[in-house]
Amino acid sequence: MNRGSALALAAVVLAGIIWFAQPESSSEQPDASVAVKSETLPEPPPLLEGPITLGQLADPGASPHQKIHRVHGLLQNYVTVMKSRGGPPLSTNAEFTRALTGSNRLGSIFLASDNPAISPAGELIDAWGSPYFFHVLAADAVEIVSAGPDRIPFNSDDLIFPQSPNENSLGSSRDNE
Repeated sequence: MNRGSALALAAVVLAGIIWFAQPESSSEQPDASVAVKSETLPEPPPLLEGPITLGQLADPGASPHQKIHRVHGLLQNYVTVMKSRGGPPLSTNAEFTRALTGSNRLGSIFLASDNPAISPAGELIDAWGSPYFFHVLAADAVEIVSAGPDRIPFNSDDLIFPQSPNENSLGSSRDNE
């Protein structure tokens, strides 16, 4: 038997195994006299912020703390979706922003490129118009720093999120505003 015939035979055998392994569908209707106990399911956990609410990154009514928290939620979404997809490591604001706006392995858009929270230089900006600083701690942990109202980074008025090392994991943290 030549190689092509062997492959064709293997494909036919595999298709037969799959066909016979499928459960039979039943057209019988359930007995109406049997009471079905309905259970109340627990409330699902809160979802991470999605693309619709991320328009709030540039919301003038949101506090700077809410904005930095939303950026962290955005990164959580990215890490959750991209965790097993690989790709180059991200370290700068511009790299994170490019990945969030679709320049990633899946072409997934987590943030529209015309969002007002993105500067003309292509970086996510804080409530005062300064670019955030992303301090990568691990593959799934990033500290986000806002320069604060004086717009001078790395001094006493900076906002840093998350505050504790336990909140740094992007893949598992479920922070509330």
